Amino acid sequence: HHTQHRIAKTVIAKHRGEQDILAVWLPSFMAGYHNPEDYASWFTDKNEVITFYAILKDIYNGIHEKKKVFSPCIFPWNEEVLNRSAMTRTLSALARMTGDDDYIDDACRFIKECDGDDRWYCFDMLVSNPTTQTQRKTIFEAVADKESSTRGKAIGAACKLSPTKEEYAILESHLRLTNAKTRTAVIAILLKQTDIEIEKTLQRLRSAEKENIRLAAYDMLTALKKNATKRP
Repeated sequence: HHTQHRIAKTVIAKHRGEQDILAVWLPSFMAGYHNPEDYASWFTDKNEVITFYAILKDIYNGIHEKKKVFSPCIFPWNEEVLNRSAMTRTLSALARMTGDDDYIDDACRFIKECDGDDRWYCFDMLVSNPTTQTQRKTIFEAVADKESSTRGKAIGAACKLSPTKEEYAILESHLRLTNAKTRTAVIAILLKQTDIEIEKTLQRLRSAEKENIRLAAYDMLTALKKNATKRP
């Protein structure tokens, strides 16, 4: 893996504007990478990690379709693909390797831009231990993510945080959706508030324009009644 990676580093740095060459070599860049704390096996120092984050971000921003196919590529029988979604994994790993919140925050936008397995991988890399407002916002927004593994991870992470007023607003906005897991999780978090705050939340939900949000107020009241009957 590491020999291929070293060659890929040289090629990517030298041919960053040549997309067909990048399509050949990007899959070898950081191939087999697993441990986010282990940058020393892959790069000379953190500065090199930052350099490659910038190079790959430029390449990523230069691809305007989900997949760009080069056929033929180098040989008449060969086909190569530049895959934007696959690149988000590498960018997220590089951002995490820097250990710098500015890069991690910057990479959070990639979570919404990638597909399937790449999505939860990026989520895991970037916000498994949130330390900034952007990282926290990413978690609360992903509670309603379209990809189920990412959504599940986000729900687990959100339940461990104490939301701010703005974060409660994000959660309440998710109640316009019909996904049962998202709705159940949001209502459970809303019910952890003080009685006064719960009352304010219920007033807001009851007066909402969207019916799904108004229904959530009814669900909350049902849950509160259930909890009241359980108490000794």
